[in-house]
Amino acid sequence: MVGDSCIAYLGKYDAGTEINPKDSKKGAQITYKHGKEALDYERRLTIRLLCDPKASHEQSKTLIEHEGQVPPSGKKDYYEEFFAMVTPYACPGPRSNTLGGLGYGGLIMRLLSLLVLYFIIGALVLKFYVKKETLPELIPNKDFWFDLPHLVLGGLLFIKELFVKYVLRRGSYSEILIASPDNGTNKIFEITEEINLRTLYDRKLSDEFDGSGLGNEFKGYHFKIVGGQDKDGFPMKQGVLVASRVKLLLERGDVGFQKWRGRKGERRRKSVRGCILGPDMSVVQLSIVKKGDAELPGLTDNTRPRSLGPKRASKIRKLFNLSKEDNVRKYVVKHKKKIGKKEGVLKGPKIQRLITPERLRRRVVLRNRMAARREKTATEREQYATLLKKRKREANDASKERKKAKKAQAEATKQTTTA
Repeated sequence: MVGDSCIAYLGKYDAGTEINPKDSKKGAQITYKHGKEALDYERRLTIRLLCDPKASHEQSKTLIEHEGQVPPSGKKDYYEEFFAMVTPYACPGPRSNTLGGLGYGGLIMRLLSLLVLYFIIGALVLKFYVKKETLPELIPNKDFWFDLPHLVLGGLLFIKELFVKYVLRRGSYSEILIASPDNGTNKIFEITEEINLRTLYDRKLSDEFDGSGLGNEFKGYHFKIVGGQDKDGFPMKQGVLVASRVKLLLERGDVGFQKWRGRKGERRRKSVRGCILGPDMSVVQLSIVKKGDAELPGLTDNTRPRSLGPKRASKIRKLFNLSKEDNVRKYVVKHKKKIGKKEGVLKGPKIQRLITPERLRRRVVLRNRMAARREKTATEREQYATLLKKRKREANDASKERKKAKKAQAEATKQTTTA
């Protein structure tokens, strides 16, 4: 009944205050009060928990004191009950138990630790005294333990890179591809400082700017923005004046819609990135317009010859500043190639639109053939017109003869009828 009464009072009545909750002599006292709303007198329930570290679990359930006072009519307006219980759970500080302060989990962990220690010591003794191994060989999986610091360092650097890229949103397009048209080279530069990357914000395709804002090594350089991609790989399109991704109806061959996809005349709605740079880019392509003071290693300090040159004769003349009298075949850009088992064979392109004597001879033959065809056509047209006039004249004569014969027959018939 004690537990049921406590549950009932806890569920219906307001709690009072705790008196001396840390005093081990007086114990912890909790008072629950009930007003006069439901009854004509006030009811009070006081529970006192006394500290006894040696009390067992069964003893803590035993009620050692119970005193009730019923209010006499007209003298008191409350009814009060007292409960006192001795329990070790009321003692301040950590609770003692039969294991001397050590729980079951702690005991299991100590046993496991002793077992692991016994295994390690036994393995070392076996290797040292029985197998006669040296000190580095005594360590089990020594390669793993020697590589563990490097693995931990690599993992920390990887986590840092992910944190900087996706949490701080910094360095999202720290890769900048710079091309040098004069040297025929290009190189990717890593720029990790946010303040340097901000020099590219709000710039558009084909804009030229001073490269000193990207770093001290680019001092004096002038760059031109020629392209870029966002973090999902969508390319930038010239003329789309937004700093985000949009969907446009594109024709075959446009940026974002490859020409070999689709049919002739087809248009598709494709996603492209606007031409204004922003923090959502993954890579930006730049081209050197003006060279700076210092050389950029791997970009401007060496020259890479063109492996593939132009094929058209007029473009070869333009590249080497040749005249029409110069032999274009001597200036073709050739490259080494492996053909079969032969390596280093020089291979050049087939020159297009090249004027040779053979081509001139074919042109003369073609012109003569076309002239002969025109002459033959004119002659045949004249003969056809003459034949057509002759046939028309013969048809007219035949028509006149028929009309004349018909008229003579009509006159003969009329004379016979009159006679």
